Amino acid sequence: MNLDPIQSKIRELAREQEALAAEKTPSVGTGAAGRTSFEDVLGQMVDDLDSMQKTAGSTIQELAGEEGAAAGDVAKKMQEADAAYELMMQIRHKLVDVYSAVEQHNEKT
Repeated sequence: MNLDPIQSKIRELAREQEALAAEKTPSVGTGAAGRTSFEDVLGQMVDDLDSMQKTAGSTIQELAGEEGAAAGDVAKKMQEADAAYELMMQIRHKLVDVYSAVEQHNEKT
């Protein structure tokens, strides 16, 4: 199961968030230093997840069709897509928590 691209994007996202917290300025689009925005990173992760799920779906169809994909390949692709989905859901939940905390902070000030 190859999750290296997703894990590297998460690391990049964490570095960007640390830099943003240090600067206390929001980033939209590509910043002056050529950094990728949070929106771009998250969008790429969603695109990667979509691609994994489509690959898993096509591998399942190959198993059922005449192409004859191996059952092991199907299981591997399904596990990769499932792991990527679970990771994306964890990120989503964390983002919702952060958003709620920011909203609560803004209400206090």
